[in-house]
Amino acid sequence: MEAPPDSDRDAPGEDAVLDSAAFRAGRWILGGLAAAYALTTLLPSDAKPGWVDTWFYGVVIMAVTLAGLVRPVVVRRNRLPWLLLALATISWALGDQYWSIMSADADDIPVPSPADVGYVGLYPLAYVGLILLAGSVLRQVP
Repeated sequence: MEAPPDSDRDAPGEDAVLDSAAFRAGRWILGGLAAAYALTTLLPSDAKPGWVDTWFYGVVIMAVTLAGLVRPVVVRRNRLPWLLLALATISWALGDQYWSIMSADADDIPVPSPADVGYVGLYPLAYVGLILLAGSVLRQVP
């Protein structure tokens, strides 16, 4: 079966950066950091240093979510849906970082807080991004 013609495919070599050695290395580094943090969650809380769940977690989450901007910046195809999905995860990460810094050790946690704006911001951005992405894929189905 022949693939349908697709007018919104990338220009030749447009997404070559996604296949580059630097991009692959970055993916491995970010994946390694995320896996390292995931493994620390298996440790009893009294066995791990306090900075793991605060600063290390914050750096990993922000690095991984900001890395999501690479695709919409370098590849033209489906740029808007991928940008919205990246912004959705960044919104959630910013809310989480705000909560971690301002409220994690507080006796009184304000509800709602500015962190909630970030958490809730994930949903509309992700929904619209997923709908647009699904629409672009469905246009290619014969």
